[in-house]
Amino acid sequence: MFNMKLKKNNKGFSLVELIIVIAIMAALVAILAPQYIKYVEKSRNATVETAANEVKTVAEAEVALDHFKSACTITVVAGAEPAISSDTAYAGDTGVTFANVCGGATKDVAATVHYTIAITGTAGALVVGNPVQVAGKTAG
Repeated sequence: MFNMKLKKNNKGFSLVELIIVIAIMAALVAILAPQYIKYVEKSRNATVETAANEVKTVAEAEVALDHFKSACTITVVAGAEPAISSDTAYAGDTGVTFANVCGGATKDVAATVHYTIAITGTAGALVVGNPVQVAGKTAG
């Protein structure tokens, strides 16, 4: 009777095992979280850059239609519609603003960069420049 083996009740994990797993998970989060944040920021900034290129394309079309009357600067900022530096520079169709023509590509984006697009020259001979990053971290 004394030689009977006692049954061990091994259900679950020990406290030491749980602490080790939690420590490993915490180390992984500490390593991966900054990379994830950079990835999200880069994605948001790329969205603004794409929107700036789309605004440039729209501006070129509007210049071709002779809707821009003078040189100006267009600012593409995350969380807002494209803005023109001069109220008198754009004279599109009645009741339509340049922001309406461009749409709200960056309206719901929280990025750290913004771009400007310069339209230079004189009426009838305006030239649309490439988007230039003017604030925030590099998009690349």
